[in-house]
Amino acid sequence: GDRLASGSEDKTVRIWNPATGAEIAKMNHTQWVNAVAFSPDGTLVASASGDRTAVLWKVADGTPYRNLAHERVVNTIAFRPDGNTVATADDSGRVRLWEIERGVELWALPQQGDTAEDPDA
Repeated sequence: GDRLASGSEDKTVRIWNPATGAEIAKMNHTQWVNAVAFSPDGTLVASASGDRTAVLWKVADGTPYRNLAHERVVNTIAFRPDGNTVATADDSGRVRLWEIERGVELWALPQQGDTAEDPDA
């Protein structure tokens, strides 16, 4: 695409125009940013942070769309190709799948010694 996203120890997510090097938007976490990812349609950028959140931001204006809270530092985030769900992983090793539209956890991969969690059970 025509945008690049970066995350940093300075607690920011930035969207850049790679052709010109111009900063397009800047979003803030309260702790360092570990990972960023664009949604398949390019309308959202997701960030994983040391502040125990994964945030989905609107690319158009840099405002938060969804805040996905964790109990631990969030290390990574990735969109499914359909663009309807996002996966996060925290430093406990737990992987979670979230529905973007409602911002709800759909499923969590169990940690060692746990059993699978079903939030609808």
